[in-house]
Amino acid sequence: MTSASEAADHVDITQCLQRYGQALDDRAWNLFETVFTPDATLRYDIEGTITDVRMDELADRTRRLFERFWWTQHIFSVPIVELAGNEARATCRLIATHVQVNLEGRRSSWVLYGIYRDLLARTAAGWRIRHRHLHGVYSEGMLLPRKRVQAFTSAPTSG
Repeated sequence: MTSASEAADHVDITQCLQRYGQALDDRAWNLFETVFTPDATLRYDIEGTITDVRMDELADRTRRLFERFWWTQHIFSVPIVELAGNEARATCRLIATHVQVNLEGRRSSWVLYGIYRDLLARTAAGWRIRHRHLHGVYSEGMLLPRKRVQAFTSAPTSG
């Protein structure tokens, strides 16, 4: 049986993971500090291409990447959470839709299907991801290069 404090931890961890999607889709890069520890590391393994990112470079790298997208939507499954004192492991599935607009004005989509595996730490500010590994298993569509798409600095609904 799950205790009230364990249930609260599960909710807090789920909210932390969801804030990452909100940060991406709203382009609210300041939310990263509510998702990750200051020394966090991330590994993106997308169909065999591995990219390692440190927290101190995450916002800038993500901003540059997301300028290529008119719209994004990151949908996560309910995570499986394993608590171990002040640490936790979480695993959830991902469907991430990325819409680009080419120079002629036509939209195209690149959809990534994957799995997030996270190591989290309980901090004074709440649960934060200390290490994230995205295994991008499969994608559909084509991710167009920067030189072939229009640039967008904000999501279409932000204001």
